Amino acid sequence: METLDFALQMEIEGIEFYQQAAQKVTDPAAKNMLLSLVQDEKRHQQVILDLKKQNPAQLRGTPLKGVKNVFQQLADEERPFIDENDHLSRLLENALEIEAKSVDLYYQLASEADDLQQKQLWRALEDEEIQHEKLMRLTLEYINKPELVLENAEFLYYND
Repeated sequence: METLDFALQMEIEGIEFYQQAAQKVTDPAAKNMLLSLVQDEKRHQQVILDLKKQNPAQLRGTPLKGVKNVFQQLADEERPFIDENDHLSRLLENALEIEAKSVDLYYQLASEADDLQQKQLWRALEDEEIQHEKLMRLTLEYINKPELVLENAEFLYYND
């Protein structure tokens, strides 16, 4: 499979994973976070499609749009995510694996790219996937120890 096809397939699988996950979770904050990730993966998909068509590719939009609001709302309400039967935790652990694979792929593609613009694009995608990884870790921490995460306030790092 060609590298771009592989990257495209990973993004499609990410979109499907987050869409299905959003349908399954009961917590509205978790649902909003997952839908935000769907939008990010769709942006990544479009970049790769542009590259495949040899169109000028550019990463547009704001990554993790609205995620800060999700955590701020939880903090304001002083409540954790609803994690029925550890379903959300397992889902996030799977998402963490998906994001780690994406980080590795985009790192490899950036390392192999000869074209400076493509190298920068792969690095930008890698950076966004790293942010997704951090979000998964932070959310898992928040589920397990919400008081520590609120004290840390790292969630404020995520911009709108």
